[in-house]
Amino acid sequence: MDRDTHHGMQRGDTLDVKFSCDNRTIRTSGCVKSCSDSRIVITLDTDKKMTLPFGRHIYVLGSNLPYSITTSENFPEIEIRALQGDKRFNTRVEDTLTIDYAKIPHIDHENTRKIFRDIFGEFIKVPEIEDENLQLLYELLYQTSLQVNRVLDILKKQEVKKYKTVEDKVNISGSGIRFIADQEFLLNDTIALRIFLPLASQVCVYVLGKVTFSAQSETEGRYNIAARFVDIPETDREAIIKYVFKRQRDVLRE
Repeated sequence: MDRDTHHGMQRGDTLDVKFSCDNRTIRTSGCVKSCSDSRIVITLDTDKKMTLPFGRHIYVLGSNLPYSITTSENFPEIEIRALQGDKRFNTRVEDTLTIDYAKIPHIDHENTRKIFRDIFGEFIKVPEIEDENLQLLYELLYQTSLQVNRVLDILKKQEVKKYKTVEDKVNISGSGIRFIADQEFLLNDTIALRIFLPLASQVCVYVLGKVTFSAQSETEGRYNIAARFVDIPETDREAIIKYVFKRQRDVLRE
C-alpha cells in the first residue's frame, strides 16, 4: 500500500464526515493531512472550541466505515483509525426479531430521517428504563406494544404499506444483518430497516443497509439477504452492539 493512501484516502483529499457531539449530529468536511497504514490525520472544518475525546466515532460518508479518534490534542486536527476489524462491530448473535424493510432508490445523506418517516411513519419512542429490576415489566410492555402495532396495522389495512415485515431468525452485529425477506434484492441495493430490539433502553433502531448477498432460500418466495449498515448514527450502532452482548449473556445463562 502506498504510504499516503489508506482505505481509498490519500493526502489532500476532502472528506465528508459526520460525528455526534453534545447530543447533536454534526456533518462537516475534513482534509486529509497525512495517511499511512498506521495513522490517518485529518483537519476538520469546524468550531475550534469544540472537543472530540479519544475513542469518539466519526463516519466518512461514502466509505461506509466507522473510524475512532486516537488523538485530538490539536483539534480540529485529529488522528483516526478504521474500526472495520473491531470485534465489537463484528460479533454476531442469532435471535428471532421483528424487522420492517423497504427498498429505496438512493441514499439521501442530507435527510435520512425523512426517508424513514416517509416509509415507516412517525418514529417509535419509549421512555428509557435503566433499572434491570424492571426488565420483566419492560418485556411485557414491549410484547404488548407489538400486539397493539399489529392491531393498528389491521385497522389501517386500507392504506398501502410502503414496507414489508418479517418476524424470523435474524443474524445481527454492529456492522450488518442477515435475514429472510419476502422479496428479492440485487447486490448493492439500498434498503431502509426498522429493527425491533428487546432492550430496556430502546424499542427499535432505524438504519440503512447496502445489500451484500441475496439468494433464493429453501422456501419458495423467500430470500436470504445480507446487508452492511451504512450511514448509521453512532447511538443506533451502540444500541445494536448493546443488544448483541445482552443476547450473548442470556444464551450463557440458559
